[in-house]
Order: sequence, then C-alpha cells, then structure tokens
Amino acid sequence: MVTHFYAFVETQNVEDLHHLRIEIKKIFALAALLEFSTDSFVFSECLKPLKAIFMKAGEIRNIQLALRAIMRYAGKKSSLYEVQQAILINLINLFCLKTDLFARKIKKVHESVLPKICDIENGSISSWFEKELLAVEMFFAKKSSRENMHEGRKILKKLLYVYEILHKPIQDKLRLNKHYLNKLQEAIGKWHDATVSMVILSRSNVACDETVKKLSDRKQKLSNLCCALSKSFSKESVTLVRL
Repeated sequence: MVTHFYAFVETQNVEDLHHLRIEIKKIFALAALLEFSTDSFVFSECLKPLKAIFMKAGEIRNIQLALRAIMRYAGKKSSLYEVQQAILINLINLFCLKTDLFARKIKKVHESVLPKICDIENGSISSWFEKELLAVEMFFAKKSSRENMHEGRKILKKLLYVYEILHKPIQDKLRLNKHYLNKLQEAIGKWHDATVSMVILSRSNVACDETVKKLSDRKQKLSNLCCALSKSFSKESVTLVRL
C-alpha cells in the first residue's frame, strides 16, 4: 500500500492510485474477519483514516472511468474530454498536496492496528464466510438496483481477498467457486463503472445525447448479464465445509 501511495505521488500515474485502492480494500477485508473473530479490538474504528484516503482516491478513479468512456464513445479530441481531463488534473493535484497528511494517517493506522493482529481459529473463518455469503445472497435476492448490486460486489471482493491469503488446506475445505465469483464481480464492476460514467456525463453541459445513449445501452447489457449471473448465486458460489 505504501509503495503504491508514494509511487502515485511521484508519478501521478492513476494506475498506481488504482492499486493503492485495491490494497486498502484488502486491509478492510482482513479487518472485517479479524473483527468478527475477536471482541477485544474494533479494527474498523482504527481504519477510518484510511477510509478518507480511499474516498479521495475514488474521486480521481471515477473521473478516470469517465475519461475512458468519453474516449470510447466521443473521442479524445472532444471538448467533453478536455473538461474532464482538467477536472482529473485538479483532483490529482489536490490529492498530492495532502501527501504529508495522508502519510501521517497511514503511519497512525499501521502503529495502532499491526500489534492487534492475531491468529484466527478455523471455525471462525468458516462462520465468517457463511455469514458474508448469506449477506450477498440477500442483496441479490432483492430487486435489482445500483445500491444492491454494488454492495453485493463489495462483499464478494472482500471474500475473495481474504480467500487468497488463506492456507491452501483451508481454501480446499471452503470450496469457494472463485471462477464464478470473479466472473460475477467483474460483470458488476463493469456495470457500476458504466453507471458512474453515465452519471458524470449526464451532468456535463457538453456531453452529447448520442454519447450518453451509447453508454446507457452498454449499462443495460451489463445489467442484464449481472442479473443472469446472480440468479444462480446460491447454487454456484460455494460448497462450504465447516472447518
């Protein structure tokens, strides 16, 4: 996380910022499991400083997604691209101006959380996966909406991040269907990116109706794919074996 943070500050490469957000998500995922497994420490409270960095990075990420959509549907030479590019540069500059503040926040989180990380019993791991998978299933059982889909995907990502760091014998017993879950979360991710881009473009005074229409059509196709995949969630996601 720290490596990607300083790499972005130095180069302003938005891919470094994207990887920074991924690393923060992994920390949040592990913290959720730790907090479920112990009553002695509230990890989520100590991670709030990271949440602030994550949100600011997300603002930059959203504009980047909008720029990609503009390049695809309107072209790099469009006035809309120039407007969004200027917004992106401004947000990046504002983020970099807070380098020292963000660095102190990261150090504070490291010092407060690292000593509290402890071993987790296998039974707690399987119970946590059961709880989270049920939560995802409940989200997908509701009427399809941006909020439900996105919240469901966040839990899926959390599960997959934790699953990746487990020892293989535990992975084998959990029997998480990584291929299916990744396919589902990627489809939701593309749908959410299209939704965010469309909202940004719709609010713009220079976005043409044709561009918004093309993006809206893509969003609808992705929405249909997400709904089709999520219908088989309870069957495809996992065959849990209690550890």
